[in-house]
Amino acid sequence: MSGYLVGLSGRMYQNRFYLQPGAELHVVKLFAQNSLDPFSNLPSAYLVKIPMILGFDLLRSEVFALRVFTGGQLSFTAGIDKTKQGIARDDVKDAQFGLLFGGGADFGILNFDVRFEKGLMDFYEQKGYKADFVIFSAGLRF
Repeated sequence: MSGYLVGLSGRMYQNRFYLQPGAELHVVKLFAQNSLDPFSNLPSAYLVKIPMILGFDLLRSEVFALRVFTGGQLSFTAGIDKTKQGIARDDVKDAQFGLLFGGGADFGILNFDVRFEKGLMDFYEQKGYKADFVIFSAGLRF
């Protein structure tokens, strides 16, 4: 599955440790593809995610930082596109929870993160499937 996200988060520092709450909208394709195309016409799930991250700066200077982090993420299903396979909004749980871990780098005002979300709750009502996600993100710090 592929997709994209838009979000806003803030980092609050205490020495080299930080707390980073956020709010994000994830648009995730419901079916696998042969190529990475987050803007394809495949049906999508719309998930509102609330991450809470605890991180640590391994290296920090005025223009560069290398970070590692862990935390949790609460997800709410906002909607599901209609599919030919019959997957509907009622087939997906209203809320899910997952553990997060990953790392990132800051270059001036640019930041890049790679994080893994390990689903701890079922994603679908009937299937017993826990969704895991690998998320690559880029953003601006202001």
